[in-house]
Amino acid sequence: MRLIHWRDCGLWHRSVLAFLALLLLLHGAYSVTPDLGPRLRDLAFLVGSVVLSLLLVGFWIAWRPLFANAPPQTPAAAPDPCDALLAAGMIVTAAYFSLPNRLALSLIAAFVVAQAVILGLGRRRMSLLASCGALLAAFAVVIARTNINHLGADMLPVSVWADQVFLQGHNPYFSDYTSVTPGPFYYLPVQWLIYLPFVVLHLDVRLLNFASLLGMIGLLALLWRDLPRPWTGFALLLAIIACRPSTEMVYQGEVWPLWLMVSAFVVAYYRERMVVAAVLLGLLLACNQTTLVLAALLGVHQLRTGRWRETVLLGAIVLAVYAAIVVPFARGVVAFIDQNYIALPHLAGIMSERTYHNAITQVSLINVLTRLGLIGLRAKLQLLAGLAGMASVAAWRGMTKAQFLAICGLVYLVTVGLNTQVWKYYYVQGLILLFWSLMAPRARTAPTP
Repeated sequence: MRLIHWRDCGLWHRSVLAFLALLLLLHGAYSVTPDLGPRLRDLAFLVGSVVLSLLLVGFWIAWRPLFANAPPQTPAAAPDPCDALLAAGMIVTAAYFSLPNRLALSLIAAFVVAQAVILGLGRRRMSLLASCGALLAAFAVVIARTNINHLGADMLPVSVWADQVFLQGHNPYFSDYTSVTPGPFYYLPVQWLIYLPFVVLHLDVRLLNFASLLGMIGLLALLWRDLPRPWTGFALLLAIIACRPSTEMVYQGEVWPLWLMVSAFVVAYYRERMVVAAVLLGLLLACNQTTLVLAALLGVHQLRTGRWRETVLLGAIVLAVYAAIVVPFARGVVAFIDQNYIALPHLAGIMSERTYHNAITQVSLINVLTRLGLIGLRAKLQLLAGLAGMASVAAWRGMTKAQFLAICGLVYLVTVGLNTQVWKYYYVQGLILLFWSLMAPRARTAPTP
């Protein structure tokens, strides 16, 4: 393998490096902290929270040199050494911190030897494909060998319970859920309905998570020929999949279908399939409360174009899709929104704080505010971040789709970091939006009229 020429690498680009700084911070913090004692763990979370705060503030201050005026990367049809090393390195560290020591070391040794041989022969494409194959094989084994009811997380059991209640002819939102979770049932309908076919067929619902992961790779393949650095994009996507917050969600969470829908929305948006994008946005709004950030920013962006008829039509499609899914489960739309967007998330935040001291046991902006005694500013800063994002979208003439998605990703990361309840996987949706902003197709990034 020839020596690395850094400036020729797809990863050696300021916006990509900024993205990697966030990804590696979250991956490192949530890989190391589980093995630390309580005091060291809290200290590590505080240090990670300070670094996260500095990164996000720095990104806003240096927005234009980082994301707005960055020149396009030099096209490259083949991967470079950094692409292969990033994917392999993420997989090695994920295995080391996720598996028992003896098993981890044996698997890592085999993987490293295989990668050394492949890269020694100069087969960087094969190296990335081998990394992808190793990840998929690992997930398949974990799903096959772990019981869904013994994962230490209640997200999938709650989703299965909701589907079973629905199949019995009852409304999950007015049923007793205390047998499956001590917390509130605040999943929106699409979040659990999407698993319904698997429950009906008595299949492991985690197969949908696995299929969603494959779908993310498929969407990247769909844009492949239009990307200046497709192999760098493939390496970055493998790094996202292998990072600790998203890896665990393949076999114990319910958010991979959400992340796939976010990615599908982005691809439709890039391809100017706005009706498809509107349908997907309606599904996203009926899937997870956090997608309100994306919807608000997109609404401002669409109004900024001045295409009023199109804006009204697309808005009507979004609302129609959302209403068609939500209304059958609601005893009044206003009451449903108040309950599931305000009351229950607030209750979940209180419960997670009382049970887990969530404010200081996660990497988050709220961790810093709590330590400084400024927790009273949380809601105001969260609102300010949203308004600042909308103002940026409204004021910026000639904004490209990639720049818009970057703003969406950063606003999302700030608002989620200031949430009353923060879990590590919450950040992945923001990382995915930033990832797709970096993967803008060359022929599809002309400024919006």
